[in-house]
Amino acid sequence: MFLEPVTPSTIIETTQKLKSKSSFGHDGISSKILKHSIYIIAVPITHIINRYFANSLVPGKLKLAKVIPIFKSTDSSQIKKYRPINLLPVLSKLL
Repeated sequence: MFLEPVTPSTIIETTQKLKSKSSFGHDGISSKILKHSIYIIAVPITHIINRYFANSLVPGKLKLAKVIPIFKSTDSSQIKKYRPINLLPVLSKLL
């Protein structure tokens, strides 16, 4: 499998399609923050992602998710009344 290098305009376009949320993964960056700063950091992010593609390697930290239990119904003492929410690092979403 071969992946074409991405361009800054592709990164900006993809970022703008992300839902604007203030929740964040273990990297501490929300999609809302990324959307506000993408025009400034598009070139470095593009370089990083293209390096991942060139090396066929995704760093382990981008594969980690922060899992939060969300209460979904009446009895909060029962563990089955919670559902897991996975919060990925924002750069993982761009990949």
